[in-house]
Amino acid sequence: VEIRNIIDHFSSDTLLALIGHHHDSMKLVRREAPDAAYRRLARVIDPALIYWLELADLRGRDCGDNRDGEDWLNLYRLRCEELGLWRGVDPYAGWREEISVGLPGSQYCRDYVLAEAIMQHEEGAIQSPAEALARTYPYRESHSRVTITCGLSGSGKSHWLSAQEPGEIVSSDDLREELCGKREDQSKNGQVLQLAKERFKACLKDRRDVVWDGTNIREDGRSMIVQLARDYHARTNLVVFATPLDQVRGRNRKRKDPIPVKALEAQIDRFEWPEIWEAHGVVVEAD
Repeated sequence: VEIRNIIDHFSSDTLLALIGHHHDSMKLVRREAPDAAYRRLARVIDPALIYWLELADLRGRDCGDNRDGEDWLNLYRLRCEELGLWRGVDPYAGWREEISVGLPGSQYCRDYVLAEAIMQHEEGAIQSPAEALARTYPYRESHSRVTITCGLSGSGKSHWLSAQEPGEIVSSDDLREELCGKREDQSKNGQVLQLAKERFKACLKDRRDVVWDGTNIREDGRSMIVQLARDYHARTNLVVFATPLDQVRGRNRKRKDPIPVKALEAQIDRFEWPEIWEAHGVVVEAD
């Protein structure tokens, strides 16, 4: 009962992060990961929560390597404490402050530079916010804003976009209709992707705001789009549509051009929930 009361105080996001990342703590220690890897994990979940969950897991099962596991886990805690990441603090608080001092202008600009600084740091490209300030100087005041949708067919992406002003829309469904005559026709997906990339890059080159509209349910597909946008120094925002599956299935049945049931179920099976580090910003739209 006591454990249940504690769990009830956690948000669903916290519980999902604990389930998805609780083994990452000892992995970081064993592979002698850089500081940025600890900061990345701390962005997702409080290191203290991972520590106590893993400690309880180790002490709650009977196996021969419990003591070794606790030693690795304590090294994880020690490293987090050394980096000032313990107990849910902002892992980039110092970076945020330095960028705020270096950029006294708009909050939008500061947020963009910080987001790009975090991504570059976690990729191993820079080690300080001062480097980010220098690297982003040529384009931080003028760049495209890119929106990437992520959601199952029928999750509400088109409805959401119709209520926004996100810029020019590059839609895989529209391009399939243009090339094949039908939005559901999958026979020329290679050509559809190539044309989408060409139109997307044209917007980025001209520094126009643009939407890459599609299901984008796999991480490898999303990362390709984000990297292409970042190659043009665009600010990327991933919008994730967390619509209940019964609503998704119901909406699909009512669509003018519903996708086959098997295709929708395949999307559900292949869906990879985005991590917060995949783009400069990750926003969840709950229906």
